[in-house]
Amino acid sequence: MMENAWYKLLDKMDSVGVPVYSVITPLEDAGVPTLWFTIGVVLMIVGAMAVTLMPQRTVHFDITVTTGGEPLAGATVRFGEATQKTGGTGRVTADIAYGSMVELVVTHPDCELSQSTVPAKDDYKASIALKCTT
Repeated sequence: MMENAWYKLLDKMDSVGVPVYSVITPLEDAGVPTLWFTIGVVLMIVGAMAVTLMPQRTVHFDITVTTGGEPLAGATVRFGEATQKTGGTGRVTADIAYGSMVELVVTHPDCELSQSTVPAKDDYKASIALKCTT
């Protein structure tokens, strides 16, 4: 019954100019059950689209940069590919893709570099103290 509906659909597509039998006939000649083959291909395409279009899970990074216990304005914080400058609060935030390893680099013209690698598995909050010359 299901196969009859399948072939009626193929005949209908063929009658409106879609050359379905140029694909179906060689598959059937090779012994491939085209109904189940087509269902499998459609499911794989739908699955790939679902994975590709699904929103990525992210974790929140909240970094405060200080020097001498005070917030440091003008520091550059790089979270992997994203870069931000700290304002008067010394704070920057970013949402990072879950599961990645994030290279966290903090620089300031008057301070020593701070560099670390952090796994993006949980929300991350840190205060980074830089040693500055002025």
